[in-house]
Amino acid sequence: MHYKVGDRIGDYLITGHLGAGAGGDVFRVEHSITGRIEALKILYATESREREERILREAKLQARLNHPNITAVHNAFWWNGDLALVMELVDGQSLKQAMANGPLAPPSILHYARQILRALAHAHRRQVIHRDISPSNILITTKGQIKLTDFGLAKEKAGPNITQAGTLMGSVFYIAPEQVRSSAEVDFRADLYSCGAVLYEMYTGAKPFDGGNVFELMLAQAESDPIPPSRRNAKVPARLDAVLLKALQKDPHARYSSALDFLTALEGAIKPRWLAPAYAAAAFVAVSAIVGGITLSPKPEAEAAPIPPLPMPSVAIQEPPFPRPPLSLPAIPDEPRPLPVTPQPAPSPPPPTNTKRSARMPRELVLISPTDKTVPALPPAPDIASSPAEAAPPSFNPPPPGPPLRRGILRGVVRRMNIFRQED
Repeated sequence: MHYKVGDRIGDYLITGHLGAGAGGDVFRVEHSITGRIEALKILYATESREREERILREAKLQARLNHPNITAVHNAFWWNGDLALVMELVDGQSLKQAMANGPLAPPSILHYARQILRALAHAHRRQVIHRDISPSNILITTKGQIKLTDFGLAKEKAGPNITQAGTLMGSVFYIAPEQVRSSAEVDFRADLYSCGAVLYEMYTGAKPFDGGNVFELMLAQAESDPIPPSRRNAKVPARLDAVLLKALQKDPHARYSSALDFLTALEGAIKPRWLAPAYAAAAFVAVSAIVGGITLSPKPEAEAAPIPPLPMPSVAIQEPPFPRPPLSLPAIPDEPRPLPVTPQPAPSPPPPTNTKRSARMPRELVLISPTDKTVPALPPAPDIASSPAEAAPPSFNPPPPGPPLRRGILRGVVRRMNIFRQED
């Protein structure tokens, strides 16, 4: 190890050592400006040109991939001739450490398999072949999320081949048979073989092939067939044997055509057999009910006669027996309200004279001399307000005042005549 805890590499302070590989080390570092905790992978420089090109290829290919189940590469720079890759720090453990205590639970295996295969499908769509799928390169976070890492042996499908002939690439327990023959001839189906070998070990707790030495192991992978998983572990359903054994076929063309096809077959084998027909029947009934209007209730033996609709009751509108009042109110004459009448004592009877004549006779003007101090009594004037014709009834309620009318000359004359008119 060229670096130790406390050293600085660029803007990063080494705070811990996470692991070591054949060509470098992985450190836990902290950025001096942002304070973010990341992983720093140091790939040491060598005299081999092939090694240098492989280091650069790893940095470029992994930086091209952007998937939640693939460790992200944030930055890369040279430091003292060594290539430093600033990567996402995964807080958890590797799949190899998780399987150290024995086979995993089937629900957890399916949960991890989905993430691994989706990460491979993403890489294959971008023409990147990992070529080193193994439990050591699969990380599990504390939240159960898979992170596929270590693209040091990754290859671009259309890129140049920089691997020497006869060089064994990848872990010997999980590499495909074509990688044993020639690493230059592999494609994405080699990753499917390695993934099938990893799932085989996850279900059974044993590797598909084992041998006393590397030569025997490579010979078994090239010529022997693996033991069905259900025979190694009785808890594994027998229908899962065909799925895993197809992924471990010797001929690459006999395997699955893609990582998503592998995932579909795996999910179909894990689910109970009655679920697929039940889902198909439910989908058929739902579509038929929407398109054809099929009712889900059983049809009665005898259909009842349709009930006729009830007639609506007719409501007769009768005219009132009395004429309708006019819509407009009658005009009210602009007359002043009569003042309240105060009762007065009855006048004394007049002297016996001709009443009819005296009533019609005009009043005489009497001259009084200054020496005569006695004033003759004048006859009392008739009480016009107390006459029967002008007296207001006691229970009379005046109507509400209406809009004032225009006062004319003729109306004023008539009003004066009515005031001064006396009965005979």
